Amino acid sequence: MIHKLNSVSNVAFQEDGIDMTKIVGFTSDGANVMVGEHKGVATLMKAACPGLLSFHCVAHKLALSCADLFKDYEELRELDSVFSKVYGYFKNSSLRREDLKNLQQEMEAKEYALLKPHVGVTYQCQFR
Repeated sequence: MIHKLNSVSNVAFQEDGIDMTKIVGFTSDGANVMVGEHKGVATLMKAACPGLLSFHCVAHKLALSCADLFKDYEELRELDSVFSKVYGYFKNSSLRREDLKNLQQEMEAKEYALLKPHVGVTYQCQFR
C-alpha cells in the first residue's frame, strides 16, 4: 500500500514540480482514512516525507464543534432550520436571487454568493 500511495502521489507531485522530500506539512479533515495510525494517508506520506507534520484542519475541527453544539441547544437547531429555509427560498428561484443581488447593490452592501448550509454548520457566506 505504501508503494501504491507513493507512486501515485509521486506522479502527481512530479507533474506539478513538487519534490516530496521537501513536503513538511499535511492537513486533513481528521478522518481515519487520512490520519489512521497504520494505513492513513498522513502515516503513509511520512514514510516518503521525513519530518512531515500532520494536522487536523482547523475549519473542519470548528465545523465538528459547531455540529456538536447544535445538538445540545434547541434554539440553535431552530436557527439552523430558518437559515436552511432562507437558503432554499433563494436557491429555488433565479428571480429571487437577482432581486437579492439588486437589493444588496441598492443598499450599497457587500454582495454575497449563496452557499449551501451544512448540517449543524450554517451561515456560510462568501464575498464576491
